[in-house]
Amino acid sequence: MKFNKKILIALIVIVLLLAGGVAGYLIDNHKTLYHFETVASGKIYRSGCLSRKGSLRGFEKVWKMTGLKTIINLRSEKEAENSKWYELEKDFAKSRGINLVNIPMLTDTPPSDAQIKQFLSIVTNPDMLPALIHCEAGVIRTGMMIAVYKVSVLKEKNEKVFRELPMYGHGFDNRLAVKDFILNYGKKNSK
Repeated sequence: MKFNKKILIALIVIVLLLAGGVAGYLIDNHKTLYHFETVASGKIYRSGCLSRKGSLRGFEKVWKMTGLKTIINLRSEKEAENSKWYELEKDFAKSRGINLVNIPMLTDTPPSDAQIKQFLSIVTNPDMLPALIHCEAGVIRTGMMIAVYKVSVLKEKNEKVFRELPMYGHGFDNRLAVKDFILNYGKKNSK
């Protein structure tokens, strides 16, 4: 009986250690790969700000996984002004020969025609790909630009794009202009 108890205790300890390791890995990935997702494999990726905690581990992981050539930052100039995250991102891009393109957007505000044109000129240029698109959380501003990409380049229907957008707990209740933009982008121009 004592032998069986020792084996049982050893198995429980092993299971707990494995569970702790898996939990640690998942937490680390969530923190370093904040809202990271593949949009079009080998071409377009999205995330929240990967240097927001003062570390470049997220950018390092994404760069090694994807071979990034371009980072498209959608955060506003005011957000970047005197910010450690932006300096880290800029230094990282420069040290790896990655293009860092700023298309500053205001929170909860649909992109202008000029911003859309600039964005599409990058994401349709094979020399600039793969590209990572991000804002602070990688949800609203990034979601709008990903919708532009999916509707314009991948020719997906707006309703499908809207349904499939990862929201990470964010909603559209107070973002009617954003919802309207995603559901109607490109429709006015195609008639």
